[in-house]
Amino acid sequence: MDIEAYNGIEISNTYVLEKKYSWDGICVEANPVLFTQLQKNRSSLCLNLCLDRSEGEVDFATDDGFSGIVDG
Repeated sequence: MDIEAYNGIEISNTYVLEKKYSWDGICVEANPVLFTQLQKNRSSLCLNLCLDRSEGEVDFATDDGFSGIVDG
Protein backbone atom coordinates (compact mmCIF):
# COMPACT_ATOMS: atom_id res chain seq x y z
CA MET A 1 0.00 0.00 0.00
CA ASP A 2 1.25 3.45 -0.92
CA ILE A 3 -0.22 5.97 1.54
CA GLU A 4 -0.03 9.63 0.54
CA ALA A 5 0.65 8.56 -3.02
CA TYR A 6 0.70 12.19 -4.26
CA ASN A 7 0.34 12.24 -8.06
CA GLY A 8 1.67 8.70 -8.44
CA ILE A 9 5.02 9.67 -9.96
CA GLU A 10 6.72 12.42 -7.95
CA ILE A 11 7.93 11.38 -4.48
CA SER A 12 6.38 7.96 -5.08
CA ASN A 13 7.39 4.90 -3.08
CA THR A 14 5.86 2.48 -5.59
CA TYR A 15 6.03 3.97 -9.11
CA VAL A 16 9.14 2.04 -10.13
CA LEU A 17 7.81 -1.12 -8.49
CA GLU A 18 4.61 -0.89 -10.56
CA LYS A 19 6.21 0.08 -13.86
CA LYS A 20 9.29 -2.19 -13.80
CA TYR A 21 8.39 -5.06 -11.47
CA SER A 22 4.62 -5.51 -11.95
CA TRP A 23 3.76 -4.37 -8.42
CA ASP A 24 0.01 -4.55 -7.90
CA GLY A 25 -1.15 -2.72 -4.82
CA ILE A 26 -3.24 0.15 -3.53
CA CYS A 27 -2.41 3.84 -3.81
CA VAL A 28 -4.19 6.15 -1.34
CA GLU A 29 -4.40 9.93 -1.77
CA ALA A 30 -6.82 12.22 0.07
CA ASN A 31 -6.21 15.44 -1.89
CA PRO A 32 -8.84 15.45 -4.69
CA VAL A 33 -6.64 17.35 -7.17
CA LEU A 34 -3.68 15.01 -6.67
CA PHE A 35 -6.01 12.01 -6.72
CA THR A 36 -7.17 12.93 -10.23
CA GLN A 37 -3.54 13.02 -11.36
CA LEU A 38 -2.81 9.77 -9.51
CA GLN A 39 -5.59 7.96 -11.37
CA LYS A 40 -4.19 9.13 -14.72
CA ASN A 41 -0.61 8.15 -13.85
CA ARG A 42 -1.09 4.73 -12.28
CA SER A 43 -2.70 1.40 -13.14
CA SER A 44 -2.93 0.15 -9.54
CA LEU A 45 -6.11 0.51 -7.53
CA CYS A 46 -6.33 4.17 -6.43
CA LEU A 47 -8.47 5.25 -3.50
CA ASN A 48 -9.45 8.83 -2.63
CA LEU A 49 -9.38 8.41 1.15
CA CYS A 50 -8.03 10.15 4.20
CA LEU A 51 -6.46 7.73 6.68
CA ASP A 52 -6.51 8.46 10.40
CA ARG A 53 -6.16 6.42 13.58
CA SER A 54 -9.93 6.42 14.22
CA GLU A 55 -12.95 5.89 12.01
CA GLY A 56 -15.25 8.77 11.18
CA GLU A 57 -15.58 11.85 9.06
CA VAL A 58 -13.06 14.69 9.21
CA ASP A 59 -12.70 18.12 7.67
CA PHE A 60 -9.98 18.04 5.04
CA ALA A 61 -8.44 21.20 3.61
CA THR A 62 -6.26 21.84 0.56
CA ASP A 63 -4.18 24.94 -0.15
CA ASP A 64 -1.58 25.35 -2.92
CA GLY A 65 -0.74 21.64 -3.01
CA PHE A 66 -0.65 21.24 0.75
CA SER A 67 -3.44 19.32 2.38
CA GLY A 68 -4.44 17.73 5.63
CA ILE A 69 -7.01 17.12 8.31
CA VAL A 70 -8.38 20.27 9.89
CA ASP A 71 -8.06 19.93 13.64
CA GLY A 72 -11.35 21.10 14.99
